[in-house]
Amino acid sequence: MTYKLRRAGASDMPAVYRMIAEGRESLAARGVDQWQTDAPGAREFARDCALSQLWVLTDESGAPCASAALCFGDDPSYRVITDGAWENPPPYAAIHRVAVAGRCRGRGVAGILFDRLCRIARDAGVPSVRVDTHENNRSMRRALEKSGFVYRGRVRTLQGRPRVAYEKSL
Repeated sequence: MTYKLRRAGASDMPAVYRMIAEGRESLAARGVDQWQTDAPGAREFARDCALSQLWVLTDESGAPCASAALCFGDDPSYRVITDGAWENPPPYAAIHRVAVAGRCRGRGVAGILFDRLCRIARDAGVPSVRVDTHENNRSMRRALEKSGFVYRGRVRTLQGRPRVAYEKSL
């Protein structure tokens, strides 16, 4: 199957919200308390879209299969890392709010999304990409590791939630 990565637009928001809802349900079914509040929500995605940092990966039909935010600049959540260290100093890009449509899970779509986002970051001249996830989100951790991301330690979100942190040198 051929996939295309493009910036998300307002017309993609219903599909992005569906992917987030499906992800929230999947995480809850696996006992992972990530995304079990209203965050991430419409406010975060509207901001990502307005800042042109929200991306969608589409299949041959043009339907969104996955989405994520690719953010450049300092991320306050990544300033303090414990039980490890970042390999590369700033600048870096960060991937946030990754979601894969239920119909596309198990097809390597997350890896394709990570690969394409890392290419964009590399082309922008940053030496690495950082990402974090819930410690018990095994599927995300597996996808990150298969895509060349390396566990670096622990961080906390702005809301104080603990997360495991990964980095990929470009």
